[in-house]
Amino acid sequence: MKPNFALSLSFEGISLFHRADRGWHLVGEVALDAADFAGELQTLRKTAKALEKRGVATKLILPNGQIRYLDVNTGKVGDAERIEGARQALDGATPYAVDELAISASAHGAITHVAAVAKETLQEAEAFAIEHKFNPVCFVAVPDNGDYLGEPFFGVTAHAQSLPDGGADLGPEQHPVRVVGTAKPAIPPAPPPLDPDAKATPEPEAAPKPAPETKIEPKPATVAPTPSFHSSRASKDGDASKTESPAPRLSGVSRLTISEPSTAPSAPAAPAAPVADIPDSAPALPDTPGFAASDFPEDDPKPAPRERVAAAFAT
Repeated sequence: MKPNFALSLSFEGISLFHRADRGWHLVGEVALDAADFAGELQTLRKTAKALEKRGVATKLILPNGQIRYLDVNTGKVGDAERIEGARQALDGATPYAVDELAISASAHGAITHVAAVAKETLQEAEAFAIEHKFNPVCFVAVPDNGDYLGEPFFGVTAHAQSLPDGGADLGPEQHPVRVVGTAKPAIPPAPPPLDPDAKATPEPEAAPKPAPETKIEPKPATVAPTPSFHSSRASKDGDASKTESPAPRLSGVSRLTISEPSTAPSAPAAPAAPVADIPDSAPALPDTPGFAASDFPEDDPKPAPRERVAAAFAT
């Protein structure tokens, strides 16, 4: 199993890389002094998940400032002899006892290239990566110069050892992490184009005009009442319109009470007969319910920024 991401822990900041065809692509970076350090790391992890639907597994790139590099003339011997020669060269070369170091070595003829790091540094790096859910599986380095052949490899994480395969197939790769580009998260497909043959939604037809009223010859001092719009509720003094024209319908949602339009034709005035009384108010339709205020969930609280990585890696 080869991890599909690499998380670089340095004194400048945190960088995440995604495996590509001929190297690695930069996913993003977070400065150690970022105002929302933990929040930006969470965003970085979400971006990684968008790049790899199968999940995120990372190799941890340790800062070179915490690694001791040596070139030891061991002669052309086997791997065990080279490691023993490296241990002897490291005795007293660091503030740690040799047993407190994780050692990686590569052979170049009679020269053995050595890289060593304190085991407590590995534990701190793993704890940081687990805290921010980057699923760390192994420890590596990227040498500043080209003397060390291959990738310095300091073993698998305790987290990987708890997995079903125990990280047994993890090991150094032929080349250290080399950035060759920038990662581009998958873009969701664009919506299908509109059908050019589709017709636009027809506009609603205008309401039919009321039929013209039939009038009779008015008699002296008698005039037919004039049609008017009015509210379904009576005015304060009780004066209401006597005749009602079809009221306009309001579209959409409203909290107003709309009177039902009357469809009965106006009655002509009868000679010498009093005009029939119209009730003070017509029954009102029930209020149309309005939209309720939407409850928008707040963002998940982000974890408080932890102790800066630089302090964690301080010797």
